[in-house]
Order: sequence, then structure tokens, then C-alpha cells
Amino acid sequence: MSAAEASPVEELSDTVLAQEIELLGDMIETVATTDHPLCQAEIDRALHITPPSGEAAAGGQAAS
Repeated sequence: MSAAEASPVEELSDTVLAQEIELLGDMIETVATTDHPLCQAEIDRALHITPPSGEAAAGGQAAS
């Protein structure tokens, strides 16, 4: 079955796609609720990324 023939429900049953949509939503929500450029640590939190040990305290620089 091609993508054009698939129903919308089948198209969104892809677990990876659903996870990416959720992460994008989390990122948009974080950006919308801040009044400053996000630092790398804030971006990582929005994307549910855990930094490697030893790097957690190094956050705080604005991401470019």
C-alpha cells in the first residue's frame, strides 16, 4: 500500500513519527513560553535529552 493509499490513522501509527511530533510540540511549547534565547541545557530539557555525566553543570550558554 502506498502512502497516498494509506488512511491517516495508519500513517500516524508509526511510533518514531509520533515521538518526533511530540518532541517538536514540546520544543515549540518551550520556545513560546520563554522571553530569551534558549541555552543548550534548556533545549536539551525540552527534547528530553540527558547530557553525558560531567557535562550537566556546563550548560547555560545560549545556543546558536
